Amino acid sequence: LPEVQHLEMAYKFYLYCPPGDDFSRLFGPNAADRLDRKWQHMLDVQLPLSQTELGRAALPQDVGRVTPRACLQGWLFYPLATGSTAPIAGVSPAHWRGWWCRSDDWRSHGAPWTELAGAWSLLPRRAWIAPAAVDDPQAMLSPDACRTRIDAHFAASSQAQLVAGLQRASDG
Repeated sequence: LPEVQHLEMAYKFYLYCPPGDDFSRLFGPNAADRLDRKWQHMLDVQLPLSQTELGRAALPQDVGRVTPRACLQGWLFYPLATGSTAPIAGVSPAHWRGWWCRSDDWRSHGAPWTELAGAWSLLPRRAWIAPAAVDDPQAMLSPDACRTRIDAHFAASSQAQLVAGLQRASDG
C-alpha cells in the first residue's frame, strides 16, 4: 500500500458562552471540556500517533506514507437569552446549531423557548447526533410537560440532557 490515511474523528456538543469568538468560549457537557483543548489534543496528541514507531508497527509493513487528518463535527449551542449566533473563527457557517438557556429561563412561563417549536421531546443520548425524528405521540410534549420532565431529570441526575424542538414533517 503506497499511502494510508489516518483519520481522527470526533463528534461533540459545545455551548457557546460569550463574550469572545474563539474556541475557548465553547464548553462541552463536562465544563472542563472546551473546544480549544479538544482541537489541540487532536492535533498535538492523537494525529501524531500514526507517525510514531509504535503507530507504524501497528500497520502492515508494505504501508508507505501515512497522512493524518482530523475531522471534528457536532453541534454548537448558542445562548437563547442573547440571541447571538455570531460567527466563530474556524467554524463552518453551515454548522449544526441549537440554543441553550439557564434553568431560570427554562422554568419561567412565557419564556421565549416555548414559541420556538410545536412540541418538545427529551432525547436519549444515543439519539443526539441526528436531527430528531419522534413518532411516539407520548414523547411529544407541551412546554409545561417538558418542564416537568426536565425538572424530574435534573432532580435525579446531573447529566446533560438534550431537548429537541419538534415540527410536524411535511408528509404528516
